[in-house]
Amino acid sequence: MMGGGGGGHDPFSSFFGDFFGGGHENGEEEKPRGADVVFDLFVSLEEVYVGHFVEVKRKKAVYKQTSGTRKCNCRHEMRTEQIGMGRFQMYQVQVCDECPNVVLAQESRTLEVEVEVGAHDGHEQVFVGEGEPHIEGEPGDLKIRINVEKHPRFERKGDDLYTNVTISLQDALNGFKMEIEHLDGHKVTVEREKVTWPGARLRKKDEGMPNLTNNNQRGVLYVTFDVEFPRTGLTEEQKELVSDILKQSDVKPKKSNLCFLIALHGVSGDSQANLANVMSSSCVHMPSAPSEKKRLRSWYAVIADKCAFPRTDSYAVTAVTMGATRCSECPPEKRMSRLPLQMCCSRCSSFLCLMHMKKHLKENRHEFAMSIETGFVYCAWCSDFVYNRVLEVMRLGAMNKYRTRLGLCKLVSWNPTDADIKAWDMMTRVGHHAQLRGLLNMGSTCYMNSVLQALVHTPVLRDYFLSDQHCCQRPPGTCLMCTMHQLMQDFHRGDSSDPVAPSDVLHIVWEQSQMSMGGQQDAHEFFLAVHDLLHRHYNAPFSSSPVAETDACKCIVHQTFTGKLRSDIICNKCSSVSSSTQPFLDVSLIVPATSPADQIGIKTCLEMFCAREDLDRNCERCGCMRATRRMSFKLVDSYFISVCSSASHRTPSSSFEA
Repeated sequence: MMGGGGGGHDPFSSFFGDFFGGGHENGEEEKPRGADVVFDLFVSLEEVYVGHFVEVKRKKAVYKQTSGTRKCNCRHEMRTEQIGMGRFQMYQVQVCDECPNVVLAQESRTLEVEVEVGAHDGHEQVFVGEGEPHIEGEPGDLKIRINVEKHPRFERKGDDLYTNVTISLQDALNGFKMEIEHLDGHKVTVEREKVTWPGARLRKKDEGMPNLTNNNQRGVLYVTFDVEFPRTGLTEEQKELVSDILKQSDVKPKKSNLCFLIALHGVSGDSQANLANVMSSSCVHMPSAPSEKKRLRSWYAVIADKCAFPRTDSYAVTAVTMGATRCSECPPEKRMSRLPLQMCCSRCSSFLCLMHMKKHLKENRHEFAMSIETGFVYCAWCSDFVYNRVLEVMRLGAMNKYRTRLGLCKLVSWNPTDADIKAWDMMTRVGHHAQLRGLLNMGSTCYMNSVLQALVHTPVLRDYFLSDQHCCQRPPGTCLMCTMHQLMQDFHRGDSSDPVAPSDVLHIVWEQSQMSMGGQQDAHEFFLAVHDLLHRHYNAPFSSSPVAETDACKCIVHQTFTGKLRSDIICNKCSSVSSSTQPFLDVSLIVPATSPADQIGIKTCLEMFCAREDLDRNCERCGCMRATRRMSFKLVDSYFISVCSSASHRTPSSSFEA
């Protein structure tokens, strides 16, 4: 008994169809496709700017019909044959009389590819059916991928263009007017009537790249100026003429930095007067030989970028790891904290406090040391902090890059006159500073006061709110950023010693968070609520809608408290490692209940947190079911928050926060 070719009804299909792949006669199967072909087309920036058509010639593989038959499985036809009483045999047809035999051949094709105006690097144009063929289905697609070659004069970032222009010193001082040839040949006029310094940037609107979706919309052309100085030396007479014309004194450091240094570290007496002398003159002990100058500036740049003002997050971690924030000569009880006026030697890169650095410089006959707190340079021969114009410019540049990374505004240097310096030296210095005001307990609000005390005493948050960097147009009493700004101002007022009542903070947290109103609450939960509200009000000061929290958030709270945690899972058999990272605001640490109280510290808790842990996990590489997990801190920001709790939860007092 034979089954038909698919047109009739097979009485055995109801019995065997579900087991042998039947039952799909009414459904449509997806046709197989050939592989897609990706072709890289290299074009110039000029072609992307004006648009272009390129002819692409290629040989394409196609299947052509030929004589004979071929084996196929296109119809998925099953046949059933009776071979005995109650015995049946099923088999699949292997030769199809309906499918023609084919042979693979090569054909030449010419395609016209359009380089669209404003196309970005990696933009693809798809030609349907021009890819690899399939013997039983449709051919794949051909994808032309645009690769924009590097231009010698222009650099593209999005729809904006950047270029550098070199001008003479004469044009930099007197002003100039010039023309720049654009990508399509038209001239762009650049004119300045004021002094142009090296690195100055001019913005030309609608002279950038055209937008891909809207060619009428164009980006911005940024022109950065480099000043070419004369290669020949000047005579003494010419030097005097230049000095008489410019009448410019050396660049001097900003006074506010010195005032802040005196107030922060409590420097008094002779040291206070010596710091003021930085404003008056340059150090005569600075090296004059070119090789020594280069060595000193290279050392200063490395320490400034990696320790004083870390240029990247990894540099900040490196500074802590290599002990740049600790004095190796101080007693152990002071060694773990960041000491005031921490210094780095210019010869041997020793990190010591100012007191031990003076002794080190004298014994080893080393000349200079740098403060990693402020970037100022200390001279052993002058026994004072000294000034050098080049090093001061490097210090201001490194400090502003560091402030930009933290989301703070740049500091503009102020060059005081001789009269300003004289008035500064005649100022009467205050002997002591007013005490900070306390916080009023408004009835079961100690949990809130403890969190606010920690935030108020965080230097990064204090500097941010006291420098009026938050601008907001929300209604009064609805923005926690504005409320914290007012609280910080009231907390540091010296005209009153009465405690501050933070009722506005409590009201906003109750209204805009999930915390319950009234009664004693958990301090950690309150901190998380305050953190979330500060993040939302920082990123959306004009809206009440929620803001997504991402790893790249630039708000002040994320830049201050957020770090990254790394988890490594290691297979016990093949040693393959699977790593993942996730951001964290705080870390929950367990305090061992069996250890003596005097032997428990934050280091012990962190070692327990990062200890190895055995897991039952299937390895994707070798199939082993045993693995080990190890936690580590990939990035720790300016301040680290840990929530510690005892391993034994019998008493409520066994939990604390650090």
